[in-house]
Amino acid sequence: MESAVVLALPLILTGGLFSNANNMGLWIVWISYISPIRYGFDMLTRSQLYDMPVELHYITTFLDQKIGYWKCVGLTIGLMIVIHLML
Repeated sequence: MESAVVLALPLILTGGLFSNANNMGLWIVWISYISPIRYGFDMLTRSQLYDMPVELHYITTFLDQKIGYWKCVGLTIGLMIVIHLML
């Protein structure tokens, strides 16, 4: 159980909910690229804010979301499969 916390905590903290990649150090930013939470947060942001009067470009730039919705879907599914196979 403790190992799950040790593995999940860096993924949660670097997933984009608390800080974006521009505010992280170079020594830890690589964790955000293997975090399924990052891609899930990106998908949620894009799907929920798609029809908002504020342009989506400004929000995604502020949140440092550089890839599109369908790439996030593919990456999330791929990461879920890889993590499932590792366990």
